[in-house]
Formats: sequence, C-alpha cells, structure tokens
Amino acid sequence: MILCVNASAQDDTLSWPQEIEGDKGTIVVYQPQPEKLVGNVLSGRAAISLELKGKDNPIFGAMWFTARIDTDSDAGIVTVRDLEVTKVAWPDSRDEGEQQFTEFVEQAMPDAGFKISLERLSASLESAEVERKSLENLNTDPPVIIFSEELAVLLLYDGEAHFSDVENSDYERALNTPLVVVRNKKTQALYLSSGTLLLRSKRSDGPVDADQLTTR
Repeated sequence: MILCVNASAQDDTLSWPQEIEGDKGTIVVYQPQPEKLVGNVLSGRAAISLELKGKDNPIFGAMWFTARIDTDSDAGIVTVRDLEVTKVAWPDSRDEGEQQFTEFVEQAMPDAGFKISLERLSASLESAEVERKSLENLNTDPPVIIFSEELAVLLLYDGEAHFSDVENSDYERALNTPLVVVRNKKTQALYLSSGTLLLRSKRSDGPVDADQLTTR
C-alpha cells in the first residue's frame, strides 16, 4: 500500500492521480492541496475515489491529512512522508458501508507519501492563506427579512443612493438603481415610479408618504 515516490530533479513531481492497491479495491488519490505548514508538519486535503472490487462505479470523496516533509532546497524537491489521514468524507455515497470505506483509506494511507516541487508547495500555501483571510472577512450575518401584508415595491440601491442632474429640469435621478427614482432639487422630495403611480418620500430609503400618491 505504498504510493510510489520515485522522482528526480528533472521530473520532480508525480503525475496525478496516483493509485493505492488494497484488499477491498483501489484508492485513487488526486493531486493534494497543501493548506498549512508549521515547522515541518504539513496539513492539506485531497480528492479521492474508491474503486471497490466487484463494483462498476467508483465512490468519490475527500480526505484531510497531516504529514512531515523533507526539503531538498538545491533540487527544489519536497518529500511528503508519514502521511496520516485525519478525516475522510464521502458526499457521493449513501452506502451503509461508509465507515468501512473510511477505515480502509485510513489503514492504507499512513504508509503512502509523495513528492512535490518546492515552488508548487509554496504557491499552494500562499493561495490557502489568501483563501483563509478572505473567509475571515466573510459576513455570515443573516439578511434582514422584510415582510409586508400589503402590495409593496422592493427598491434596491447599489450602495448609497447616487443622483445626477436631469437636464433642463429641477430634478435629479438616482443612477444606481434599476427603478426610476427622482429627487426635486429644491424641496428634496423623492419620487418613485411604479408604472401607474408616483410614490413620494422624504428619504431615498423610504417610507412612502401614503397620502401623497400621484396617479400618472
């Protein structure tokens, strides 16, 4: 159950995917994605598939791993060894034997290893860091839910309302909304066209003055 690690400075990375033969079938490991390096301990993930003996279709999944690395700076080669599976997921499988699949992978992988170029490892770690930072700034707050029991118009602006003068008139129109919103430059009253009505408001985000509806 050893993943071949024969590589040279001229051919410093393995071709992917790689296969690991086992008693239940074949594990196909696709190119790993390194995510974090602390000292010489590397963590990452890889897509995998399990081709079971006697089964026509493979089962696809993913694994997360930790490993130790040895770096040959002169050759630009990193040897990944002592690979340990920390998690296996089978999103494409609904088989009751999923736990057996996971145990098979966990037992087969610790002896497996691979080589990767130092340049590729560095690039992958940099990409993972950018992704991690972007997720830190991701706003996961739930959206505000607006409910109305009466007929309403949803008016959306791309940011704060931005207006531009309407030529030869006392009005200016909002540019960053798909609906027709105009503002009187003298009174600052705003009007929204609904097609049949002009709805008036004192603010660009409402509310509408219900007693000031004008039929077009």
